[in-house]
Amino acid sequence: MSWDPFKVIEDMIRNMRRRMQETERLMDEMLQNLLGSSEKTYEMFYERAMETLRSGREEPLASIYEEGDYVIIAVSVPGARRETIDVKVFEDRVEIVASMDLRKVSKALGYSYRYATLREYRGVYPLPSRIDPSTARYEIKGDLVIIRVRKRY
Repeated sequence: MSWDPFKVIEDMIRNMRRRMQETERLMDEMLQNLLGSSEKTYEMFYERAMETLRSGREEPLASIYEEGDYVIIAVSVPGARRETIDVKVFEDRVEIVASMDLRKVSKALGYSYRYATLREYRGVYPLPSRIDPSTARYEIKGDLVIIRVRKRY
């Protein structure tokens, strides 16, 4: 029997599909166990997890609160490269994009990093009050981006 490169490629593709199906099945079981039997809640979390894996983007966690005349937005971007953090402030929302430092991600995820596709953070956060974008200031403290902006009256 001779070596057939097309057979090798077909076998690789078949193996990749099998692994992806197994991963989806395991995620399905894991989410079902975590969320219980609420079908709607389960489907929402499952679809979000699958979209994250497909797109390579994760929406970072954010905390938004008002403090006097200011709106404070704290966004957690663990493993992001500082020089790639891009913050855009509008009257009614804040947008943030940051690339992940793949060395940090691989160290945090260990062996499972081989199967991860996460490459960036991307989030859009509606604000509770109208703000003045020209007053926006942000600082980076560790893995947090803290944005402070004055309300518009």
